[in-house]
Amino acid sequence: MDIFWGVSVFSLFALLSGGVTFMVQRNQWMDFIQAWNEGQRVDEEYAPKHKEVYRYHRRRFRRRSMVSFLMGLVGVMLPVAWYFTRTLPSFGVFLWVTVIFLLVWIMTLGILDAVSTYFYYLHIRDDLLVHQAALKARKKQVEKILEQQKMGNERGGEEGNQKSEDGK
Repeated sequence: MDIFWGVSVFSLFALLSGGVTFMVQRNQWMDFIQAWNEGQRVDEEYAPKHKEVYRYHRRRFRRRSMVSFLMGLVGVMLPVAWYFTRTLPSFGVFLWVTVIFLLVWIMTLGILDAVSTYFYYLHIRDDLLVHQAALKARKKQVEKILEQQKMGNERGGEEGNQKSEDGK
């Protein structure tokens, strides 16, 4: 009887965390869709980049929603599997194997999400590093032009002083 309560508590935790995770992901997805639509209207020149970002977030939402649903399903299946283990042992074993399979699938989706996020942001980081290098090169060009102008103004000022002295 004590184990049943432990299974029930874990089941309740899985149900609640699945539901909360789904609601959080749904809200983040809606916020992203709204921002993406606004960005599409503003930045037509970056449409391919927006489509890539949209695709990444859509896939991430799909993975995370699936994890939320599966967590809820595991939460429902735990007490059911416990009950059938006592009444119909062969069916109970099948349900426990299914629960274990679902937990492995949840872990697989989590690993895939982490790897996908790593490579997505690695790509963004590389783009930013290229952009940063271009900005640094442009900064050096502007500093060089400003330095040349400054030196030209100093020479022009000296020549103007010499002409004024020669004119006296």
